[in-house]
Amino acid sequence: MTPTFRPSYLPDCPLVHHASLIDPSMHSPALLELVSVRLSAQFIDHIVDCVADAFDYAEGRPFVPVQQKPYRQAALMGFRLYVKNLLFRSEVSTPIILSSLVYIERSKSNLHLACEEMPLEQMLLGALVVASKYLNDHTMNNSVWEDYNYVFGAREISSFENQCLKSLNWNLNLTDNDIMVHYDGICIDANPTANVHPYFRCAAPRQRRQQSSRSISPDRCPGLDSPSSISTRDSSLPQTPSSARNTSTPSSSAKKTKSPFRRWLRSFHIHSRQTTTVATVA
Repeated sequence: MTPTFRPSYLPDCPLVHHASLIDPSMHSPALLELVSVRLSAQFIDHIVDCVADAFDYAEGRPFVPVQQKPYRQAALMGFRLYVKNLLFRSEVSTPIILSSLVYIERSKSNLHLACEEMPLEQMLLGALVVASKYLNDHTMNNSVWEDYNYVFGAREISSFENQCLKSLNWNLNLTDNDIMVHYDGICIDANPTANVHPYFRCAAPRQRRQQSSRSISPDRCPGLDSPSSISTRDSSLPQTPSSARNTSTPSSSAKKTKSPFRRWLRSFHIHSRQTTTVATVA
């Protein structure tokens, strides 16, 4: 068997993941490292940049050079807070986040938005819902996402999901090359296991849920209740109206391919849930 090529800059890591459904010879060390990254400040910054770059492309705006991205990050602090709180509360796995970034990049040339308010939030939330439902047979419905994001109702989230699928032309296939595009922005000059933002340094999942309830309360995070603090096209936008709960799942209509790569991504989520259950029982 041909030996697997390992770049010299990659740290030592096993070729076989403990939850893998794929033959060991098919594993890429770099890909395994990427899907094992934990949420950190650098990871969140990369998510913000990816969503903002895709939206700027869709709007015909010039590409923002790397040197100017810190200034844009400062202007998008409201959106960054939304991303941080959404991912912290939902506890979605890293493969789901990476898949949503692939969908956002893929949809930028044919972007459809449900409304003009909060376009970045629409893009990210819609892509996360689609990726979560595509990678998992049993997943959160839109009513649960409504509780996690504190801004949009279930009916609006269903609309974002539909618009994301329309932008993708229902092409939800994923490849390792699609995922590896994000390696440099997330893993280079960062330790994927130690460089974790203090916000995410919580040992037990139960403690994370309790801390998220306190952290996302209106008194502690007023930015989530004020549309002016979140990225918008218009500086003066009305409050998002409350919507009735809607449990429709349009992503379930998309054809789920039985590719080995998709099964491998799913294995991370399955193992994470099993570990959480064992820890809770213990």
